[in-house]
Amino acid sequence: MHFNAGLPTDALLLAAGATENTNSLVSFAWIMAAALLAPLVSYMLGYRLPSVALLLIFGMIIGPSVLDLAAEDEGIEMLKELGVGALFLLAGFEIQISTLKPKKPGRHYLPGSSVPSPVAWAPTSWWITCPVPSSLPWR
Repeated sequence: MHFNAGLPTDALLLAAGATENTNSLVSFAWIMAAALLAPLVSYMLGYRLPSVALLLIFGMIIGPSVLDLAAEDEGIEMLKELGVGALFLLAGFEIQISTLKPKKPGRHYLPGSSVPSPVAWAPTSWWITCPVPSSLPWR
């Protein structure tokens, strides 16, 4: 008689020692531990180091370059894409609009943005319109 208590068979196989998904599950556990610890460590440091920076640091530590605790396989691919989106969202939350405004009233940053545009546009337009020599290997 086989009793499964209404659990999916994958859970029973994992508990019984099946190893085909173990690498993904262990990687997922390390990634979730880093995601949990980053805001806690940021709070303990008095928010002197943002949680986004800690997420990047923890990701480098548990990733394949340093400790190789989280492997990059097909089970983690979608989580990686969602994590990048969440990281950009968190970084956007930490931007303060008041720091982007000019300090002195009446002073604008228009010269800082209008001068580099033509300077960059001129060589780019020349490069796009110049003929490609026939001696190049991709021609």
